[in-house]
Amino acid sequence: MREYWRFDYTGGRYHDAALAGDLLANEDYEPIHVDTGDGGIIRGYSAALGLELHWSGRQLRFYNPITQEYLPDLIEALAALAEAEVRTAEAEARAAAEQTARRAAEQRIRQLEAQLRRRQL
Repeated sequence: MREYWRFDYTGGRYHDAALAGDLLANEDYEPIHVDTGDGGIIRGYSAALGLELHWSGRQLRFYNPITQEYLPDLIEALAALAEAEVRTAEAEARAAAEQTARRAAEQRIRQLEAQLRRRQL
């Protein structure tokens, strides 16, 4: 299955439509149904992706009809990445502090065991 999608951020000034898709069938491309839904969102379904393409407010978004959620756009993905990096750095700092505390406790145990052995002699 081969699909071809066109997106015109101007709303159709450069292409015949803001959002249009074609599907290769029998060596010819046939238009994919695109409609205008709630809130003026122009949408079409990509069987190849299993996602809806939504155009609204000069922005193209990918929508998962199963989870009923938008996939993150670039800005959202970068923000999520930055947040994950902060959480990772915090977790690594906690792990390092715990390792330092564990080593100190192990050292103290060795010292106490050595003192105990000396007293038992």
